[in-house]
Amino acid sequence: MKGRNPFFLITGMILMLAGCSTPAPTISTSTPAALSTVHPMEVTTASQIFPNPLLDKFEEEGNSYPQATRYQLSWQVSPAESTLHGEESIQYTNTETVSLTDFYLRLFPNTSFMGGEMIVSDLTVNNIPVDAELRLENSALWFPLDPPLKPGETLSITLTYDVSIPTDNSAGYGELANMNGILSLSNTYAFVPVYDDQGWNVEVAPMIGDPVYADISFFQVDIQTDPQQQVVASGSCELLSRGHWGCAAGPVRDFIAVLSNKFEMETDQIDDITVQSSFLPGERAGGETALTTALAAVAIFNDLFGEYPFRELDVVETPNLASGIEYPGMVVLADRIYTDENVLEAVTVHEVAHQWWYNLVGNDQVDHPWLDEALAQYTTILYYEKRYGESVASELKEILLQSRYQTVRGTADDLPAGLPVRAYSERQYSPSVYARGGLYFDALRKEIGDAAFFDFLREYSSRHRYGIATPESFLDTLEDISGSRHENLYRQWITGEDTLP
Repeated sequence: MKGRNPFFLITGMILMLAGCSTPAPTISTSTPAALSTVHPMEVTTASQIFPNPLLDKFEEEGNSYPQATRYQLSWQVSPAESTLHGEESIQYTNTETVSLTDFYLRLFPNTSFMGGEMIVSDLTVNNIPVDAELRLENSALWFPLDPPLKPGETLSITLTYDVSIPTDNSAGYGELANMNGILSLSNTYAFVPVYDDQGWNVEVAPMIGDPVYADISFFQVDIQTDPQQQVVASGSCELLSRGHWGCAAGPVRDFIAVLSNKFEMETDQIDDITVQSSFLPGERAGGETALTTALAAVAIFNDLFGEYPFRELDVVETPNLASGIEYPGMVVLADRIYTDENVLEAVTVHEVAHQWWYNLVGNDQVDHPWLDEALAQYTTILYYEKRYGESVASELKEILLQSRYQTVRGTADDLPAGLPVRAYSERQYSPSVYARGGLYFDALRKEIGDAAFFDFLREYSSRHRYGIATPESFLDTLEDISGSRHENLYRQWITGEDTLP
């Protein structure tokens, strides 16, 4: 690669989220009413959602999940007042092997991590009004199910809510914020957390890392806002009339929309996928770099890990304080990096990698962040290797992984990559999870060889597509492909049980 220097990226690639304010209580608590018997509901398949977010060749694949949770959202968004009024309908099917005796809904705008306020009213379960208990510092609603929801049965939940959106990016690095003419609406709805062998996965969102741990779901979202606003969202959107948008996404982990009356846009296609870059006036050079980078990354990752199944991928400039943040079908990039072509390319690649290692292959980002973050970081190295050659990738690996890890190695901040987010301080998180975790993948590649390593990544992606990967299933896949779990490396880099070489 002549004439380019894709390095000096350490600060640009330290991707962390944080928050600092405390929301007010949102709904009164009282004894929940008893529920009537739960009856199955008609299931809406992906092919019935308009517009269809999936490429034609993946429609059958998308329709293979009729029991995935369905969200119907209706939003009235006022950028001038920095508010959102929402009406929501959730169709949830119990896919577990046990009956569910209670239920949770997460309200992320109420967390210190997000810094907003979400006031819920008119909550019904199977058309019966329910008063739910606020828990987890007002970030969750809890209510019992009477009778319990048996395996295979379906629950219908409706609610209305009002969200006050912060007018700065001091919380959550601006995931939920209205500033500089850009309105970012991350997790602006009540969502169902994962239920697994440990029960409901609910906890107060950590102040760093990513807070979302979710099964795949389908979204149909009606957005009404000022006619001057352009809407960019997960999945596919159509302008139905002035100020009125219809969006659909799925199967995905969550949903985001970004609104602005300032955006300029450029689009291109790769493998029938439309990639759109939305950027602010005066940032066209950066917007075009983000576009060409995303196109190249999709082409490389399609070949390495399996095809991206959606019609669209959006790359959006926002005033967030994390260099980049991943969402299904969208990556947002900080406005401050649009003037640095090298940082912009690397951050774009990392976030596009999360379309595989977060959205298509899910994991518990709160308890096992290395599964997506360390792999996305090493995947960034693979992009540079495939696009620019081994010498460029080697130099980037030295700066992005080895040098970053050396800042803590042998100190009290030298922690294994496999801890929960809550175990790290902000100073420890990136060197441990991103750098040390990325070096694990590099060591694994050297130990098993390129052929087995890339076979493993493709099988891991295929086996967990639309599912949830765990450290155990990761090692199971590794053993199936390479003949060993290579636990020596895993203990050294991930769990820290053995001394590093």
